[in-house]
Amino acid sequence: MKISLAEHRGFCYGVKRAVKMAEDCREMEKARTLGPIIHNPQVVKKLEKDGIIMADSLSEINEGTVIIRSHGVGPTIYNEAKAKNLNIVDATCPHVKKAQMAAHKLLEEGYNIIIIGEEEHPEVQSIFEWAEGKATVIQTVAQAINYTAQGKIGIVAQTTFSAKAFQEIVSVLIMKATEIKIERTICNATAQRQESAIALAKQVELMLVVGGKNSANTGRLAELCKEVCDKCYHIETVEEMKAEWFEGIAHVGVTAGASTPDWVINEVCQCLNKGDAIKENTENVEYTYFKNINVGDIVEGLVVSVRDKEVLVDIGYKAEGFISLAELAYPVPENTSDVVKCGDKIKVLVLSLGGEHGVALSKIKADKVEVWSKLEEALTAKTVFNAIVLEAVKGGLRIAVAGITGFIPSSQIDIKKVEDLSQFKGQSFEVMPIEINEENQKAVFSRRVLLEQARQQELDKIFSELQINQVVTGEVKRITDYGVFVDLGGIDGLIHVSELSWNRVKNPRQVVTEGDVVKVSIINMDKEKQKIGLSLKDVQQDPWFEKVQAITQGAIVSAEVKKIMDYGVFVALENGLEGLIRLSELSDKKINKAEEIVKIGDKINVKIINIDQQNKKLAFSVKQIVSDKEREEFEKYLTTQEKNESLTLGDRFAHLFKNIGE
Repeated sequence: MKISLAEHRGFCYGVKRAVKMAEDCREMEKARTLGPIIHNPQVVKKLEKDGIIMADSLSEINEGTVIIRSHGVGPTIYNEAKAKNLNIVDATCPHVKKAQMAAHKLLEEGYNIIIIGEEEHPEVQSIFEWAEGKATVIQTVAQAINYTAQGKIGIVAQTTFSAKAFQEIVSVLIMKATEIKIERTICNATAQRQESAIALAKQVELMLVVGGKNSANTGRLAELCKEVCDKCYHIETVEEMKAEWFEGIAHVGVTAGASTPDWVINEVCQCLNKGDAIKENTENVEYTYFKNINVGDIVEGLVVSVRDKEVLVDIGYKAEGFISLAELAYPVPENTSDVVKCGDKIKVLVLSLGGEHGVALSKIKADKVEVWSKLEEALTAKTVFNAIVLEAVKGGLRIAVAGITGFIPSSQIDIKKVEDLSQFKGQSFEVMPIEINEENQKAVFSRRVLLEQARQQELDKIFSELQINQVVTGEVKRITDYGVFVDLGGIDGLIHVSELSWNRVKNPRQVVTEGDVVKVSIINMDKEKQKIGLSLKDVQQDPWFEKVQAITQGAIVSAEVKKIMDYGVFVALENGLEGLIRLSELSDKKINKAEEIVKIGDKINVKIINIDQQNKKLAFSVKQIVSDKEREEFEKYLTTQEKNESLTLGDRFAHLFKNIGE
């Protein structure tokens, strides 16, 4: 006959914790449990032998220590115990405590509270009391259908309640409420044991469910197993087993409720193994009490409880293992909840299987065993890891990454050179492996390569959005003698000194200061070289056009000689406009050099002979002023001179016609 145990069975964390807390009170004088510590008569009797007597009510305990059962109690009990100056040992299951606090909070938030569970169960009664008696207990879908909702509904569940039944009831209540808040307080251990029991019951010919008859979760296990296995028996101890049950049975399955101790399960299995309850001779028995696990093994486990300083993990062994905070992650986290949560599947290394330290596990060491091979693969695949900076050391940073200690050289920390490495201590950022040597336990990483990748992506995006002649806004970041660098939101563009103003600029700081927000025009881009040319003057009105409005062609204006060239003279008007007097327009006489007539700094009258707005050029003439004056005199003579005047026209204005015929 083959005997198989369900993968998940027996003591859950909450029960195991409560029993241990009660056992630890054996040396205390007058220590008593308020009600059965758990729903298992064998455990209660064993505690009684050790001197831990059960009291039915607090009135029976007037001194010493009161041990709160795993199912919890209401706030009234705590208050009464304190009033009696009793020492309180609170063995309430953490999951039950969570349900109690959830109900209390829902009450404060104004919800109509529904407790999904068995009304007579002590756990449900304790939750009810924490809701100040203002709650409705619902156990069946029929009760949910008959429930009349009023406003907001808040739901908590008995920790050992069927997850399936919970969902069925909730699906009805959702349709009734205007607002609903669900606190899922069902313990994972309950669901695990139910799923494991059903899976085994489908494979065997006979199923034994071991546990107290007063245990709700054990009773539920039996009900579920009977649905899939015709021969299913709920027993408390080996004494209840009958030989006739096993006649003709080749495969027996065994499971146990969360309040059933290992030694009770063991007795049942040993009885089956020896054939004490079997008439036939049972040779070649396959007995699987628990997984074959050894110290040093790496196994996968399920996180069943997350406490402040430790994590409990079900690894399929006869007892749940624990991971201390120091063995959970590297560097050591402040809270276990920062690393794992209930329901997570994790790999752990077995440190011990019993004795003083119990079933001790390490996630760090399991991670380290696998990390080097993963890092080798990551080097080729260019995998990204999250790193925490431990400290600055000579030449770089020491980091915690992937469960090991790594190193980032100074050159690989940032795109720019970093002077003060200590600023990174405690920071977290992404890195990529660049050198892995398992033999020497050497792991070198780079942050810079990721920053450069991100930078390039950012630049590509920026260049794709910018266009020539586009007007953009930026901040002046740096000023040099040759120009101004402007931050365009991720990339710097340069305003050359010639593009700062329409006027000549000797010092860029006369135009802008660092921190100024300016509008500029994009005049050129080079994506390959990642350069952008900008212009400040292009977004400003050219003062030339404003000034030129004040002058008219043909007008005579004062000008100053600024520059003398072979072909003419450059002069500036009083408003700053500049223009050219060609050599031919400088005098009515033939000259070879302008210096014959003027020198730099001379103030002369000039005639505006051309205004070229397209090319922003002005042309002046001195010669035409003289010609105009003489023509004016000639016209005046024609109208005023007497006919008999002895001076002839030829004599008076011969110079006007001297070039005719030449």
